[in-house]
Amino acid sequence: MVEREFGEATVVYDDPHDEDPSELTVQNEHVVYFQDHWLVRTGEDDDGRDTVRRIPSERVYYVEREVERFEDEAATLKDQFQEEFESVASDVEDKLPTG
Repeated sequence: MVEREFGEATVVYDDPHDEDPSELTVQNEHVVYFQDHWLVRTGEDDDGRDTVRRIPSERVYYVEREVERFEDEAATLKDQFQEEFESVASDVEDKLPTG
């Protein structure tokens, strides 16, 4: 199986151990925003488990991602919205009185 390349993302943030802003650049699929934090996969431990850095959103200056991945994400969100809308519309139509 061929792995698809999703590009890179750069997170610029305040690190409490450094006076200047810090910067992490990783593969796009290794960055996610969840519960007011940016989660960044930074590697693996000796047992092969992922290591993740949680960066509170208020410490992040910006996250820069390559456009191709953004377009893919936007298309995915559009498709999910379309499916949800069609499901709700179908439910409403089924409940309307006929006749």
